[in-house]
Amino acid sequence: MEDSPDMSKLIDNRNQEVWNVVKSRYDVNVVFHGSREHHVFYQNDMARISIPAGDYSADSFTHELLHLYLEVKEFRLSGFVLLFLKENKRISSILTIGLLHHISNVIDHAKMLPLYLQMGFKRELFLMDYCERKCEEYHLTIIEAGFQKDSLLRVTAIDLYIGKFFAIKSCPNPSFDYTPFLSRMREAEPSLYEILDKFWKAVVTLNIETTELHYHLELAGDFKDELEQWLALNVSEQQ
Repeated sequence: MEDSPDMSKLIDNRNQEVWNVVKSRYDVNVVFHGSREHHVFYQNDMARISIPAGDYSADSFTHELLHLYLEVKEFRLSGFVLLFLKENKRISSILTIGLLHHISNVIDHAKMLPLYLQMGFKRELFLMDYCERKCEEYHLTIIEAGFQKDSLLRVTAIDLYIGKFFAIKSCPNPSFDYTPFLSRMREAEPSLYEILDKFWKAVVTLNIETTELHYHLELAGDFKDELEQWLALNVSEQQ
């Protein structure tokens, strides 16, 4: 395995400016690793982008680079949401940690995709699972069963419902029509749908250049409060 990639194969006129912005804030180390997936890790002034050995996809590399770019731009919403949901006793005892990280990740993706496309990268390479539908019939079957009165699947259905909502809303593949799925989700649990939909609409309208930090805090806090209140009313302590 090569020790480090040839950066000239990952950075060109499309992503050079973003690379420069990221480098102005972080000491960036780009390394090959044995996994099939791309990863980014950052702490303090250090950042590491790990890419599959020999994989010179500038598209996938730029996806990870944009996660760092949002951080440089002080886009804090995804971090605040993850922190608030994890630290909330009721939420973290009902929803899985994987779901909480998923919500945080797709918030970033919603702000990254327009930048990624403006730079000229391929939409179909934005995500590894680009060609996979983010919701199938059997998911809706579980969700609808879980919201029936006294269902033993209630907690499972809630976790799946929230995960599928955000997966659908952040899906970059326009060839998939999720309208019937969203309609059935809204019908299965209108009040939860409204909480998620209101939050997502706010995420979409955020401007990473101009939105102030206090708004990120307020938006994350309001979402946490509304989700906690909904769970308090809809999940008994025995479930």
